[in-house]
Amino acid sequence: MRNYLNTVSDWEQREKDRKKYVAETLQDIFANLKIRGVSEVVVEFDGSGDIGQVGQISADVDGILDELYLGGKSYRDFIDELTYDVLEGKGDWVNDEGGYGEVKFNILNNTVDTEMHIRITDTEDSEYSESIFS
Repeated sequence: MRNYLNTVSDWEQREKDRKKYVAETLQDIFANLKIRGVSEVVVEFDGSGDIGQVGQISADVDGILDELYLGGKSYRDFIDELTYDVLEGKGDWVNDEGGYGEVKFNILNNTVDTEMHIRITDTEDSEYSESIFS
């Protein structure tokens, strides 16, 4: 039988390794894009009903994300995958009514900025009682 503490420790290590991979991959991508004159990559996302997806991915230099590859995968594909990592834990944009927004990879400042809008359904309750025998 597997020890619970080992399972937690394994999960923590995988999470630490994942964050390191994301940081190192973004560092490589940012460096290459910066050399090619790209200053920003914008990724739109949208989700609801337990489903979320990355939408349009654009850079301020047309076509560059499809021309550059890292390990046999286009920069567009890497950024698509990394966006899900960036969004992890930043809000419940996939469940219930979900949410939408943009992730902006600012190449010049080496930052990733997330703008997220969560959809909320509001309920207004009222009760009425009236005599039907007047």
